[in-house]
Amino acid sequence: MTDDFDDKNTDIPDDVKAIADKLNIDINLFRDISPEEIQYLLDMCPFLQVVDTVLHYVGDDQPPEVQFVKARTGWTILDYGDAMSSSPGKKILGFIDEEEDEGGKGGRGTIWHQAWATAIEMIEIAKMRGWAGVQVIDGHRLMKRAAWVKASNEGLPVVGFEPSETDLSARNLVDMPPSEFQIFRHQIRS
Repeated sequence: MTDDFDDKNTDIPDDVKAIADKLNIDINLFRDISPEEIQYLLDMCPFLQVVDTVLHYVGDDQPPEVQFVKARTGWTILDYGDAMSSSPGKKILGFIDEEEDEGGKGGRGTIWHQAWATAIEMIEIAKMRGWAGVQVIDGHRLMKRAAWVKASNEGLPVVGFEPSETDLSARNLVDMPPSEFQIFRHQIRS
């Protein structure tokens, strides 16, 4: 291959080029990827990693075996006792396990709803396990926000997440009583 790229000497497979021509779209695999495209991919792959703020296993102490907890959303939460993580896993591709599909219901809401609900469930597990606090290691902004909202509402200190103005606004909406929310919703739609 030469340094000069054109349609005749690229490595684009013929079938991809044929599909692009048929759909009348330009495929340039050598162009720069925009920040918006990267953000889109990140938004389609939400995840969250959290740990207890107190170290439980030191030296020869053996942590418990990892437990695979099925969240209400269908996601799997990996529970290490003092650490947890979750992501859509195979569900990101829209696969529905026939054994998991309760009465043909299919999905459990949008990826956004599932991410939020799974993060909340992780904090519920942390609280049940008696965690002293929650340290956010990494994750998608939405899941980190959901974990922060739930943990702070449960009185668990949160480390590793600094709420933005948007996060504070979201928390206020989540904490708003339904009757006030309906009034607010009507006001912003008018």
